Amino acid sequence: MLTCVLSAFLGLALTVSAQAAGAAAAPVDPYEDALSRLKNSDPMARRQAAGDLGTLGRRDAIPKVMPLLGDGNAFVRAVAADTLGLLRANDAVPKLSDLLSKDKDAAVRQSVATALAYIGDPRAAEALVAALGDAEPGVRYAAARTLGALRSTKAVAALSQAAQDKDPGMRRAAASTLGQIGDRAALPALRGLLADSEPRVRVDAIRALAALSDPVVVPALTDALKDAQPSVRLQAAQALARLGNSAGAETAYAALKDPEAAARQQAANTIALVGDEKSGLKALSEAFAAEKDPNAKGVIDFARTQLKARLGVRSAPPAPAVAVSSPAAKGSSSSARVKTKVSTKKKTKPAAKTQ
Repeated sequence: MLTCVLSAFLGLALTVSAQAAGAAAAPVDPYEDALSRLKNSDPMARRQAAGDLGTLGRRDAIPKVMPLLGDGNAFVRAVAADTLGLLRANDAVPKLSDLLSKDKDAAVRQSVATALAYIGDPRAAEALVAALGDAEPGVRYAAARTLGALRSTKAVAALSQAAQDKDPGMRRAAASTLGQIGDRAALPALRGLLADSEPRVRVDAIRALAALSDPVVVPALTDALKDAQPSVRLQAAQALARLGNSAGAETAYAALKDPEAAARQQAANTIALVGDEKSGLKALSEAFAAEKDPNAKGVIDFARTQLKARLGVRSAPPAPAVAVSSPAAKGSSSSARVKTKVSTKKKTKPAAKTQ
């Protein structure tokens, strides 16, 4: 009996050992493993599998992932959308566009809007414009950002309307996106935002106007130099400087003394663009000498170098080094001279006495 038990145990051990050796000899293909898990009954396993396929970057997985856009679990649908975005799945654009308007889960709609930015297919523009009216702020922001990435002029009218949204975050997103699109049809909406109650919205509106790179925006930017908020005035000064206009130079000089290091850096960069040799270099040199923040000090120094290069000003060569003897060295040298003088003086023998 004991012999039978031992034989059975030995046989089992050999079987397990053989299986382990076989597993070691044939490693699992991560792509095939992820594909097999797409049909797992556990939604979290399906979600992980979809994410793994996105990480692997295999475009041949696109047809396998697309069915998950109809999965019963919202987490799975959201990750499937993310993966299709990472894989630049143009074939998924119609399905994603439909999901953007119809999915009941806001997180899924937001993931879809973001995925469409990665894909970059203009066919999605209509669905994204409609999503600007979504009930969830996150979906609206994502749709606006994606429309900016697509540079879709079809969205200008809807974004101009969104620039009047009661949510300041949406007004900022609309301003930034209109700047990215760069269509002059956005000028009325952006000019209107310069009177917004939120300073950050006004700053974004100025950035968007500057992005148009059109001289027609100069009067509006010049008016913004009178804004009550220092950050808005400085942004207007920098925007004008990028257009080659020095109307905001004095604003930038004043901002070199701003309590915020970021503002001082922005001011230095502005002066580098429009400062003159007399006032600009002097202001930057004084700011450099007074600056305590190491990062700001580096930016100011670089701005000073840029300004010199733009003006064609050459830095004076360094003065030659002059060797200066220390008092101790001087004393030692004098002593040496005295000793030498004494040692070189001839000694005379005393005269012999006569008897």
